Amino acid sequence: MNLKELARGETWMTETERRLTRRFIRGMEPVLAERGVAHTPLLALRVHDVLVSYVLVRRLEAGLFPGTTAEHGDERAVAAVVEAVSRARERMRKAMKELEDACTKAGTPIDTGLADVVKPLLRATAGLAEEAEAQRKKEDTGTRLPAAG
Repeated sequence: MNLKELARGETWMTETERRLTRRFIRGMEPVLAERGVAHTPLLALRVHDVLVSYVLVRRLEAGLFPGTTAEHGDERAVAAVVEAVSRARERMRKAMKELEDACTKAGTPIDTGLADVVKPLLRATAGLAEEAEAQRKKEDTGTRLPAAG
């Protein structure tokens, strides 16, 4: 299994879900490539887990209130669907975490925090403030007029 095969979608998916699948895979490919994450069968399975979980969550959420308000007596049915959506969302979060962990093991973390983005900038600019201050002092000393006495 690879990402190209995943992009085709599943036979049980609607055409809208297949389009969503293609967009998701097209979006994932550059993210993984940019971070140097190797495309392995295990990675493809984890991407598939996230994708299927997302599709199922969308289906469940669409069924919560399909355009009508719940009528008296439907509370149990609605509660059951809400519970199912919650469990599906939790599975999706777990699949996403496993995907992030797999990417970290296979290359570079897929999701970098602000500190990770800023760290290289801080290294590149280390000492610039001190150098600028020293240059300013040097220029000030060289251009000052002697004090009137």
